[in-house]
Amino acid sequence: MRSWEQPQRAPFTRHSLRWNGLSDGGGAGQEGRYRFRIGPAGGEARPAARFRFYDHRFPVRGRHSYGDRFGVARSGGRTHEGQDLWAACGTRLEAARGGSVQFKGRSGALYGHYLVVDGRQTERDYMYAHLIHPPPVKQGRRVRTGQRIGAVGRSGNARGEGCQLHFELWPSGWHHGSPQDPLRELRRWDGRS
Repeated sequence: MRSWEQPQRAPFTRHSLRWNGLSDGGGAGQEGRYRFRIGPAGGEARPAARFRFYDHRFPVRGRHSYGDRFGVARSGGRTHEGQDLWAACGTRLEAARGGSVQFKGRSGALYGHYLVVDGRQTERDYMYAHLIHPPPVKQGRRVRTGQRIGAVGRSGNARGEGCQLHFELWPSGWHHGSPQDPLRELRRWDGRS
């Protein structure tokens, strides 16, 4: 339970309060259902509003299907380090989790136009590749969960394939440790977005 006191507020008028999704200790708020109750200090609080809080959002904002899986063999002895999501070229992409733009660039041989977001209040990094154009966000800048970060494309080594998002999840930071299979989490986010 968390409470706020806002002195000198007139009763029966409209008031607003914003919550940034962080706990009192500064960590990420816990996913789940929340309720707001309001009342006078020291008095009875009454229900005012309720909402669901999700810590992630599914990144592809249109019709899509699941493609090549994590761990599939690739040329040159490589393995697939992410999950491909097929969608029409130009389909809007949004940040699965807010944070700061750690890297953005272009790799003609592999990723094409890509972006890496350092997840806020986590150790995780989120990588988005094969974007249709360079990402519209600047390196070092903060992005919010659900903010537009680009559009599905087929840049890099996806030129000969269909339009897709290649999505990677790095639990200890991009290229620190090993990536993890994001499929389970993507399906969970997809089911509620």
